[in-house]
Amino acid sequence: QQKVDLICTSREMVIPQRGFDQLRTRGTRWLKIMKHPSSTRRNLSTWSSASPLSAYVHIPFCRKKCLYCDFPVHAIGTKDAEMSQQTLKSWSNTYIEALVTEIQRTRERQSDGSIEPLQTIFFGGGTPSLLSGSQLEAILDALRACWRIDTEAEISMELDPGTFDADKLATYRSIGVNRFSVGVQTFEDSLLTRCGRAHSVKEVFEGIAAIKEAGVSDSQWSMDLMFGLPTQTMAQWRDSLNRAVELGPGHISSYQLTLEPFTPFDKQNRKGQLSLPTDGAVADMFKECHYVLTANGYEHYEVSSYAKPGARCAHNQVYWTGVKPFHAFGVGAASFVHGVRFARPRTVSSYLEYVQRMPQGEVFGEREAELDALKHLVMCQLRTAEGIDTTLLPNSVLSSCCITFKNLHCKSISVSTRCAPNRLCTQLESNSPSQRVICSVTKCSWRCLLP
Repeated sequence: QQKVDLICTSREMVIPQRGFDQLRTRGTRWLKIMKHPSSTRRNLSTWSSASPLSAYVHIPFCRKKCLYCDFPVHAIGTKDAEMSQQTLKSWSNTYIEALVTEIQRTRERQSDGSIEPLQTIFFGGGTPSLLSGSQLEAILDALRACWRIDTEAEISMELDPGTFDADKLATYRSIGVNRFSVGVQTFEDSLLTRCGRAHSVKEVFEGIAAIKEAGVSDSQWSMDLMFGLPTQTMAQWRDSLNRAVELGPGHISSYQLTLEPFTPFDKQNRKGQLSLPTDGAVADMFKECHYVLTANGYEHYEVSSYAKPGARCAHNQVYWTGVKPFHAFGVGAASFVHGVRFARPRTVSSYLEYVQRMPQGEVFGEREAELDALKHLVMCQLRTAEGIDTTLLPNSVLSSCCITFKNLHCKSISVSTRCAPNRLCTQLESNSPSQRVICSVTKCSWRCLLP
């Protein structure tokens, strides 16, 4: 999150639309942009105008809200189990009805053009595993009726330890869910408590035992971990990584803690009450994660994502193209359909009002400008091991372009196309030779930063 200088060398980068003189990007200084006639630019709207093949569905209910979380969630409480269940049942039934209504009305608004079956569906939250099988099935039935679901579609859902057992997983599988993501975060009870998580390490192991008992294959489940947590040490992080490897999920997501504005952690940090690892320690945790997981057969295919062969998350890869459209439904969910990005209201009550207004013909969201589309593409695809697909960029100017980022931790990081045709990858010129690695895309001798 530190500021970097962004320098364009070799040739100026071309940005479509009649002559932008400068582009201001977050955390950088001014980047000079060459003016170029629009007649030679590449149209980035080709993908966005296509029919979405993916859908995200947000389930906002949680037992409690984590101290770092800024997601739109509705906490039902953990102290009184019976009252919590009553609260969940009351709110969730109303919410599911609204979700189904939004899905149906969205389909009515997009009745023109051909509709392709959905290839990926992702239930995120919140805690989707608080829902019953029948509630989840009602949502899937609505999606199936409105858009159809491909017989080979990836249907994923997030699980929180302590909210599911083998029988519940069997029910989810029977209605079509074929991929599960378990929010473990850490194998240290003290860290779970410090982060305000609702589960314990004991419940983590019970949940993973339930996954095995339900017959879920390793390639069908993923584990979420976090690093850079308050008071977290390298030893604790290494222990979590080793335990994760031993348990054998086909996919592991490793997220660095981010202090989102106005969260409890952010407020504690402003008061000097949050003991965080140093930037250098967090960087070492990132590298340790890469070394441990890749040494155990995981491919580091995106900044935060590791997968065994054949176990990548197909749904998330839609986001990382930066150009493919996708549906989104529910509280706070952000969709990208026909070139329009739109985020729904972030509270359950305001979302219910939004759904009620849909028949009145209100137009939600604004069409993404071509420059914004290009910036989004670059931001997303640079997160991946494959890098940027330059065939999607305007013209072929970047074929000889090299962009250099300079920061405090290394001499330079260069983005170039030396590795493979139509792909941008990155090269790290570090103060430490041990940090240099071979390109994961082509295995060429040009040394690149992973991913």
